[in-house]
Amino acid sequence: MFRTRSIVNASFFLLLIAGGLYAVVYGGRVLKDQARKTWLDRANQEATRITETGLSWLTHFNAQQRGVATLFYGSQRVTEDELFDALDIVQATEGSIPLASLAFVEAAADDERFTVSLSTEFEGFLEPGTDLAVVPAARAAIAGALEMPDQVIMGPAFHDAEGRPLTLLALAAPNGDMDGAVVTLIDLTALFDGLQRLYIPLGLHLRLVEEDDRQIGAQLRLTIIGPDEAPPETVRTFSIVTNSGQAHWEFFWDVLPTYLDGPDTQLAELVQLSGLTLILFAFGLIGFLYTQNLKVNRRVQERTAELEEARIEAERARESSDIARKEAEEVRKIAEDSREVAESANRSKSAFLANMSLEIRTPMNAILGFTEILGGLLTDPRQKGYLDSIQTSGKSLLSLINDILDLSKVEAGKLELEYRPTDVPAAFADMEQIFAHRIATKKLNFQLDISPDLPRILLLDETRLRQILINLLGNAVKFTDSGGVKLSAAHIQSDSEHIDLSFAIEDTGIGIPASQQQRIFRTFEQQEGQSINQYGGTGLGLAITRRLIEMMNGDISVESEAGKGSTFRVTLHNGAIAPPESQPLQQEAAIDIEELLFAPATILVADDVALNRDLVKGFLTDCGLTLLEAENGREAIDITRTQRPDLVLMDIKMPVLDGYAATRQLKADRELQKIPVVALTASAMKETEEELSQTCDGFLRKPVTKAELIHELARFLERIEAIETEDSGPEPATEAAFAPDAAIRERLPELIQQLEGERDVWEEISNTLTINDIDNFSARVKDMGTEFGYLPISSWGEKLQNQVALFDMTALPETLQQFPALIEEIQSFERESITP
Repeated sequence: MFRTRSIVNASFFLLLIAGGLYAVVYGGRVLKDQARKTWLDRANQEATRITETGLSWLTHFNAQQRGVATLFYGSQRVTEDELFDALDIVQATEGSIPLASLAFVEAAADDERFTVSLSTEFEGFLEPGTDLAVVPAARAAIAGALEMPDQVIMGPAFHDAEGRPLTLLALAAPNGDMDGAVVTLIDLTALFDGLQRLYIPLGLHLRLVEEDDRQIGAQLRLTIIGPDEAPPETVRTFSIVTNSGQAHWEFFWDVLPTYLDGPDTQLAELVQLSGLTLILFAFGLIGFLYTQNLKVNRRVQERTAELEEARIEAERARESSDIARKEAEEVRKIAEDSREVAESANRSKSAFLANMSLEIRTPMNAILGFTEILGGLLTDPRQKGYLDSIQTSGKSLLSLINDILDLSKVEAGKLELEYRPTDVPAAFADMEQIFAHRIATKKLNFQLDISPDLPRILLLDETRLRQILINLLGNAVKFTDSGGVKLSAAHIQSDSEHIDLSFAIEDTGIGIPASQQQRIFRTFEQQEGQSINQYGGTGLGLAITRRLIEMMNGDISVESEAGKGSTFRVTLHNGAIAPPESQPLQQEAAIDIEELLFAPATILVADDVALNRDLVKGFLTDCGLTLLEAENGREAIDITRTQRPDLVLMDIKMPVLDGYAATRQLKADRELQKIPVVALTASAMKETEEELSQTCDGFLRKPVTKAELIHELARFLERIEAIETEDSGPEPATEAAFAPDAAIRERLPELIQQLEGERDVWEEISNTLTINDIDNFSARVKDMGTEFGYLPISSWGEKLQNQVALFDMTALPETLQQFPALIEEIQSFERESITP
């Protein structure tokens, strides 16, 4: 039966793994698709920019061509020496493209011959005496120049006898009494070599094609640069068509996988890898811990039996000779060694659990945190459903690890109870609110019956009392499909200062057969016949509950009948009644994190894991805070000394210098010791909490939620109230939140002028939503706000930058629409300054 139960449990865990894996893979695929689109958009923008650069280089020759033409217009007849002098002048002033040669071409009266009469080439394409009319591309350029005397005409590209890609520039000019044109021969290889050297990145491949619709040389399409076809590994090809004079060029830009090392899919791969590793590792850990626990218990039993045998032998030996006493001493030593081995095994298990808790909680922090952020960004119901699956699976794994840690602490005797004044009736009443949603979903009834004479304040461990109630009520609701659940509480007076607190949880659920009512309190045990798919569970909840009750000097029993329901009764004996003046700890007032806005402040985030730093930035995007980053404790100290942040979020486990040492150094510095330090730790051990409470001003345990982070920051940072407006959308800061002083008001006209200069850019990016342009725009606006001391402008620019960094395409349009209102707000301040 136990073997069958193990197979069922394994099937449940495998189904849970499969569901989690599917959700992780799908979420990673969505992130990869978005990264690929951004990568191709950038390649398209870069190809357009490089094309425009190459064309601008070609226009450099227009001025040079006109300068040479003035030589012919200003001379009765240009000689060969004068032409070479003109070439020297051109070469001395040329830019990135070297000039191949210069020549003067005489035009016959019928324009049927274009003969080279002067040339800087003694042989080659522009050799004196050559008739260029036989070269279709050259003929087109020269004829076009003669038809439009004031224009520099670029001819179609062509290959010379050596295969070089060339183009001819022509400008009409006379040489004495001869009509003709000044021509310049340009080597296109040099042009594109220059672009390749200076601008074209690795992975962006250029092919240049001459498109000729005039059937020059009976060839309509001529490849000038590169191969005829794109490389086989090409991901995408962008085409840009240009026309200049007689040249009709089409630039083909092939994007290869090596461009920028491909799309940045690091986050997607990390989410997939972390999720896969975490799921497999967590379930492997459960099996390993269970096996280790059995081994340790078996070893302790064996050593205990050996010790008992040794004790008996020692008693007999003491009645005999000195030899017997020596033997007894040896047996005692064996017993001590056995006890040390057992204690060492328990210490090793505790250290292993502490380390595994740290290693699991660290990636959990990124997985659960980023799923919380993505949950606010996704709008597609199916995608949100997949994301909810990831988050639910992650929380289930975290809850399971916490249960195992609690159980191990109890078994090792390291779980300490914290007795303090506790409002017991309030704790019972809170349960109705906690389970209200689940009870309403299943359409159950809930009864709360608290004895009116139950003492209000008792000395109890409130955390563990609530844990017991939640475990028992959670099971009652889970296993009840109709009827209801009842929680009742009463007491028996022991004496004037002590009572026996008794409470019961009664349900009308599936019930428990009498033969199984004791086994359900064992670790990893569940009721036979219980549906894993329907009810889930690992068999740890009731085991931990019983151990906690026993530690609180209590006992638990169950009365049940299969098919009719169950009643769990708990009695905590000899509970102390708190003195009349004692009061339970007051809970802090709830904070609406969606409406919270901090006063301007700077926070330093010290963590060696970049994902953890990005998570904090994502949580605090809209809170009005400036964030600094450090990768280790040494950097955190240096940045704190130079930047003086208002608060430090300090990870404990870091290279170079850990969080403990860094915090001690900060607190030892008189100038820095008042800066609050909030620790971020993945450890779940009590010893870690005690050390953190002595060293730091506060601490948060990973994985941390947005609500936990903001509640902790609110203890140390000044808050400002959110301003209510009639519009539903977010508005920029108003006079109620920011009032410029006299010095700032004097410079408002200049600030308005600079912001108005950005209005055209704002209109364009609001329509195109191009990420790079928005990023540049937000940086400029933020710098303006900082320069003029106008906080709402700099804060708005930083908010826009954060949304760009998170690729938040839902919030970006909404934030961009606030820009005109910001300008209007400043103009209203300016009018107030002018009005007497």
